[in-house]
Amino acid sequence: MTFELPHWIFAFSLSRSLHFWLPVKHRITYKTVMLTHKVLTTSTPPYLHDMLTVAAPARPMRSAGAPLLFVPRVRTELARRAFSVAGPTVFISLPPKIRLSHSIDIFRRHLKTHLFTMLRQKRLCIQGHYRRYINAVLSYLQQFNMIPPS
Repeated sequence: MTFELPHWIFAFSLSRSLHFWLPVKHRITYKTVMLTHKVLTTSTPPYLHDMLTVAAPARPMRSAGAPLLFVPRVRTELARRAFSVAGPTVFISLPPKIRLSHSIDIFRRHLKTHLFTMLRQKRLCIQGHYRRYINAVLSYLQQFNMIPPS
């Protein structure tokens, strides 16, 4: 990503601030999916690896290359929040292109693109301090003539 900002702006703080443009629900999804992917690819930490069960279909399927996880049945909303249920549920909901990524960097990039695309498609209204934050960033960029005034 290029932002054409002054050299004294730290890129780390800018990229970190971009992560906070996601609403809380999508940030939780991001963290859960990243942890699930890490557990599947590296088998660490072992106590989380034991919570995930890889499902083996009875018949060969076209999506056999993408890892499928078994989602345990639960009855309460509280139980749906457990990693053993939430991790597989969110991971299975991803497109196969993302699930098949073996490199953590490629997976992260595809996942962020997917989440931002979901936001754009749903046309979520950014309210409260998010709107103020975006307006502050835009006015800051306009102040240094980095983007044209609107």
